[in-house]
Amino acid sequence: MPIWPGSRVKPLWNPISSAPLDHALEVQVADGFGCYALKFPCRLTKSGWVNAETNTALAVEPIAWRPRANRR
Repeated sequence: MPIWPGSRVKPLWNPISSAPLDHALEVQVADGFGCYALKFPCRLTKSGWVNAETNTALAVEPIAWRPRANRR
């Protein structure tokens, strides 16, 4: 089922191994509390995952990704 532009339905998570370089993405992480999406966009660089807003390295390793929903 396609996801239409402006839709509130979010696409399914993709394997982290398929994440594109240098794109702001929504990422999912896991810890002792469970799996959840980070509240800020992240970007995969040649050096690893960073917060796309601050350009600082993530302290956690993402397990999945999906395109970011359009923000207004």
